Amino acid sequence: MLKVERTEPSADPKTPSAGVGNVNGKDGGARISPLVDVRALVRPQLLRWYLAAITLGLALIGSQTVGLTFLSADPAKVGYGLKLPAIVLAQVLVVAGLAGGIGALLMSRLSRAIGGTRTAIAGIFIDVVVQIIFIVQHDSVVLFVVVTPLSTLGTSLAFAALPAMIAEHSPSDEIAMATGMYNTTRAIGGSLGGAVFVFVLSSMTLPGTRIASEGAYVLAWTICATAGVITIGFLALVGRGSRRK
Repeated sequence: MLKVERTEPSADPKTPSAGVGNVNGKDGGARISPLVDVRALVRPQLLRWYLAAITLGLALIGSQTVGLTFLSADPAKVGYGLKLPAIVLAQVLVVAGLAGGIGALLMSRLSRAIGGTRTAIAGIFIDVVVQIIFIVQHDSVVLFVVVTPLSTLGTSLAFAALPAMIAEHSPSDEIAMATGMYNTTRAIGGSLGGAVFVFVLSSMTLPGTRIASEGAYVLAWTICATAGVITIGFLALVGRGSRRK
């Protein structure tokens, strides 16, 4: 999509008027520029944030999908799960949602104290630790009830920090476009996560059934933890990049 910006007409008779200007804007007049500049996706100062949004979106969708189905599974029938009724699952989700809201509220204060990048890394680190706990120990109701909100708290810190840092590192006249591209890349990561985890849970099944095996859930948690580590790498190992001008 394109937008047309009109400059003021020049008093110099040799300069074309605003209504007759060329599209390049070299001599005044109309100047055409993209509404969405996809080149921002590969700018060094923004690329790491977009890559982090993709991998973090993948990890979030994966952990949500895996957690709910595992909690509702009946161990007497499939050999794993916690057989939580729907009302208990709803309560766990409510607590997790509240934790997510707290994380989003805390982001600005933490960013002022330790910086936006460190805030995002800290949030992702919390989620990675939770995924590792699930890999090692996943047969305790109390454990899931306690650490699931911690996971949501961590991812909320990261998701709140990322668009703020993108805005900070974007040119002042491209902030809206840059943050909009962040939403797009995060959605791409979520779509990839949904596809990956559906494939994992449907391909690793109990013998003679279409029910996902316990190993499928362990692999899914491992992928979530790995995606979190990769996200931290994008944020920590790449240079700071220039701030907006």
